[in-house]
Order: sequence, then structure tokens, then C-alpha cells
Amino acid sequence: MTTSCFRSTAAIRPMTTAEVRRVVRAAGRAPSVHNSQPWLFDWDGRHLDLRADWTRHLPVLDPVGRQLSMSCGAALALSVVGMRAAGRDPQPQLFPDDRPGGPLVRLDTRTPLAACGVTRARELFSAIGARRMVRGSFAARRVPASLLCCLAGIAATESAVASPVLGPQPRRAVAHLIDVSDATERADPACRWELHEWLHDHPDHRADGVMPAPADTGARTFPNRYRPDRQADPRPSSDHHPLPGFDHSPGQHPPGTAEGTPAPDLLILSTAGDGPGDWLAAGRALATILLVTTRLGLGAMLLNQPVDAEDTRRELARAAGVTGHPQALLAIGYPAGRPGAPTPRRHIDTFFTNRSEPFSHPADPEPHR
Repeated sequence: MTTSCFRSTAAIRPMTTAEVRRVVRAAGRAPSVHNSQPWLFDWDGRHLDLRADWTRHLPVLDPVGRQLSMSCGAALALSVVGMRAAGRDPQPQLFPDDRPGGPLVRLDTRTPLAACGVTRARELFSAIGARRMVRGSFAARRVPASLLCCLAGIAATESAVASPVLGPQPRRAVAHLIDVSDATERADPACRWELHEWLHDHPDHRADGVMPAPADTGARTFPNRYRPDRQADPRPSSDHHPLPGFDHSPGQHPPGTAEGTPAPDLLILSTAGDGPGDWLAAGRALATILLVTTRLGLGAMLLNQPVDAEDTRRELARAAGVTGHPQALLAIGYPAGRPGAPTPRRHIDTFFTNRSEPFSHPADPEPHR
């Protein structure tokens, strides 16, 4: 005997203020470029609209707003998970790209969701608070191919493609692109200044921005490498690799072989098109993949240096045999250490526009981080 999953056709009550705040609080945990959290929400009692906050745009690293849109797509993904966990099917309505300043997406809070969908959403929702980017090294254990196929399937549900980088030569070529792109950004005074503006040593002093990576990892946000007044060599350095544990040396055995050091898998997230709608889709896929990796006990590290610039985006596609437009590059593996501290987040009230009213009250206390 089989069971089916049916959705009720009856409308249900709109979400309460407390429920909406829970959804937006979860959305605020989405990954974003430099942890800029560039999103705003409108709540009118029935619909929750998502807008881009262009006051948080990074013009040097992200001149056309591609990564800002991806960040909003990630917040959209977590909003949808939150609504589904609350028993709603938000049915996202995307607005045309020619409405500057208008909402990107509208979510309906009155359509019910079948119980089986609620159960799946609650499993993902439980991973939101536990999700962390790997900021150290990965364990010497390869990810089973079946799990990588699972991540590829998840990306496909969001109109994106997740392509593992397979074979010694493509992996070595992509690793070289990561090194070269990272060195180029470190050598660019404007890029260093912009990152310096978002980099801070004391998370209690900021509700956004990037915390420096641990001193023993050599990751891209190590503060003294990005001081705006520091000169940087544009060549890849021998003591700095954005991907710890990855053998970047030419002529050496490729990572993951019997004679090499096991390395994390590389996953390129791409889309068929390269417009705002595609960027939103890529952000949704990225956020969902990160939740699933958390549920599976995997860790992920964003290595977006090669996709920050158009020329290296094209080189990345050629090196890995990707036919679409690369939007993100991830290292996927088993973390070698314990999860780090969560990155800071802005107070939830700052995520709502002035037209919205679901602000905190004594019965709904709100932490400031």
C-alpha cells in the first residue's frame, strides 16, 4: 500500500507576525558576498516581498550586481524553506528585471503545503543555524560520488547546474586559476580597500562583514594581506593558497591520487543564462546545496576568486568543460576540525523596509546579533 502527498486546496490564515519574523530571521542567515546581507523585506499582512538593498552593493568586486543578486537568491531560498517549514507553499512570483527599486520576488503566505513537504522543509530548516563555511582545512577523506550526484540534482531543481571538476588536469587547472585570481585581487588596491572596509577583527563591533580566517589556514581574508596600504605581489605566492590542503604545485601528483594528498572535491555552480533571473536561481541553488551539505555532515568553502572577473569566469568554464556561465566555485569535503563561530548578522528589524510593521515587541525578544 502506498501513500500519496496531497496539498489541501483550502486557503489558510496568513502567517502571524512572529512566524514572519522567524522566516526573515532564517533568511538573514543566508550566505552573501562579504557577508554584506544586501536584502530587504516588505510585509503587507499576506505577501512577503524580497528586495535588493543596493546601499550594500560592492562596486569594485561586483560591478554589475551579479553577486548581490545571488546573495538575494540565497535569502530567497531560506525564506522559502522557512515558509514551507511553517506549512505554507509560498509559490515565488518573480518580477520583471526592468523594475529598478521594485521587489525581486513575492511570496504568498496563505497557500497550504502538504504534510510531506512540511517534513522535508523542517529537516532543511534545522540546518540553517548549524551551517558554516569551512574556514580551515578538510579531512583526508573523499566525498562519495553518490553525494556529489545528489548535490547536482538539488541544483537542477533550482534551474542551475552543479558540475564536479573531474580528472587530474582540469583539477590542477582550476586550482591554478584560484591562485592566480586570488593573487590578482590581492594586488589590486581598490579590491584591497573594499575588502578592508568589510573586514574586522572583533565580531562584537559589527553585525556584518568578514571575520579574518584562522592564522594557520592562509585563507583569502587574512587581514595583513588585504590592508589597503600594503603592496602585494600579483604572482601566486609559495606560502599562500586560498584552498588549504590542495596540491597546487605543477608537476606533482594530482590531489586525490594514491600518491598525492586527498583533497576536497571542486564543484562549479553554473546557469544557462547570465542575467538577474539566472543569478537569483544560482543563489537559491547555492543556499540549498549548503543546507544539504550541512545535513550530510559535509563542509563547503567558497572559492569565488575565478568568478569575480569576467575573463577568469570564461577561463574557468573552459578549464572545467562547463558549457554555461559559472556563478560560484565550491570546495566540498569533510571538515578537519570543529565548526567555527557563526558570522555576525544584522538585527532582524533592519531587514524590513519602513513600509513594514512586524517589529519586535516584548513577547518576541530579539538578540542584536
